[in-house]
Amino acid sequence: MKFTKTALFATAMLSAAGITFAQDFDDFDYSEEPTTSFTVGGNFETTARSYLDEADHEIKSADDVSTLHTEANATGKLNLNYSGLSSDLNAVIKFDKNTFGEHPEDLLDEFTARAYLGNLLIEAGKMRVVWGKGDKNHVVDNFNANDYTDYIFPDYLDRRIAEPMFRAVYSTNSDVKFEAVWTPVMTADRLASSGNWQPKASKELTGLVQTAALNYLAEATEAKVKANQLATEAATLQTTGDTASLATLITNNAATLVPYGLDPANALTTASTAIQNYVTATETAYLTALSNTGSLTDNLYPDTYQLKYGQAGLRTTFTAGGFDLGFSYYYGHYKQPSANLSKYGAYVEKVLSGAEISESDKFLSYDQLQVFGLEGATVFGPLNIRFEAAYNLTDDTKGDDPWVHNNSIAWEAGFDMDLPISNINFNIQTVGKYILKGDKINDSIYKAYDVDGDANDCYTNNKIIVDITDSYRNETIKLDIKGVWGIERGDVVIMPSLAFDVKDDMTLNLSGLYIWCKDEDSEFDGWQHNSFAQVGIKYLF
Repeated sequence: MKFTKTALFATAMLSAAGITFAQDFDDFDYSEEPTTSFTVGGNFETTARSYLDEADHEIKSADDVSTLHTEANATGKLNLNYSGLSSDLNAVIKFDKNTFGEHPEDLLDEFTARAYLGNLLIEAGKMRVVWGKGDKNHVVDNFNANDYTDYIFPDYLDRRIAEPMFRAVYSTNSDVKFEAVWTPVMTADRLASSGNWQPKASKELTGLVQTAALNYLAEATEAKVKANQLATEAATLQTTGDTASLATLITNNAATLVPYGLDPANALTTASTAIQNYVTATETAYLTALSNTGSLTDNLYPDTYQLKYGQAGLRTTFTAGGFDLGFSYYYGHYKQPSANLSKYGAYVEKVLSGAEISESDKFLSYDQLQVFGLEGATVFGPLNIRFEAAYNLTDDTKGDDPWVHNNSIAWEAGFDMDLPISNINFNIQTVGKYILKGDKINDSIYKAYDVDGDANDCYTNNKIIVDITDSYRNETIKLDIKGVWGIERGDVVIMPSLAFDVKDDMTLNLSGLYIWCKDEDSEFDGWQHNSFAQVGIKYLF
């Protein structure tokens, strides 16, 4: 609460300063332009979303509609901008349920300080940087992670997670630009851990860990029961004075009892203490495992806030022969983990036994990645053409390690054009990836767990993305229909939206989603019941 009050007080003071600035200018000669400026803006939005196709909820009547699972959210952003003579400062403060609840570090959503030093631009802060000339789809843009907790519904830039970074751009007099970026740490892609948008792979991984935990608990329970049975039987034999049977019992269980203090040379004398130690140890192991089940996922992911996860890259862009071209190099890591499933059982045992977990114990990892990129754009008649190509280099150049991503080639290409009908703009793109040497582990026992393959041994992934936009009544009504078709896996996603400018800067937006999957091997199968209808109101200021 103290932090919130401080932030609100600072915002109010900055706003007051901006108002005072504006009032003071009434006393000046307007022929003299101000050398600095400070502006405040932002937006607030409220949305309500109802899921129409949940697996256990079939709509047959009005009552079924009234009980649809519905989510309602209110979000806001405050933009603060300061411009000086040769520098400027931008900050974005974000307000939403996810930020306050799970990611308070994102309250300061973005912060960028810039200095203009002749042909050199220097930037530092918590930033978003976009590489590539694709239209909201990129294969050479790797510095910022994605927030997939609401899947892909925010626009590309809005779902990118700002990263602390340093950036320098040098522009020559011939419009050739050289760019260097470095981030000291890496933020991983943010995936939903529960709810409608938890990925299918994440659910399966959780299931594996839970199964291993249940097996461990079952073994701990069995050991505890066996220890108590041994103690009871030994006590009975001692009470009856049957030393011969007691000696046989101790001999049969000597391998188990020796670690707990049984001396084979003096077995009858040391048996009671050893058995009691055995009972205590098994009881403690069981209770420890039971108490640690809730922490199985606390240390599941590697800590990417280490210098070894820093990212760096170089890029140059220029114009040649009517083409805007660019080359880039990126060094970092994949932002979604790969799983070494040969290690997860040992990991679960360590967690449930209360042992300290090191980075080497974790079975999830972020593979090292180098990306060599090419990008371009040009205009050909009515067509605005864009393309990107990337060669992804990993540590598994031979392709025979099922736990590490293979090298791959990725591409994005498409065009948009204005049609001579209304204000329609037609945009079509293809985004694809080809995994190299995907057949190198066909005969491996780990084939089913290969991080690059799928159930159909398919090592390509191509999508066609179509976006049709139109506007009416002086652009106060805007229509947008997006569609995605997954060629190999047979997925279809359609996302329509209709926006109305209600008054001034207030907009009413009606939107929705329809997902169709060919079968359980489809890429979007885990979300096939997530079709929804949504209404939202947004105000800009």
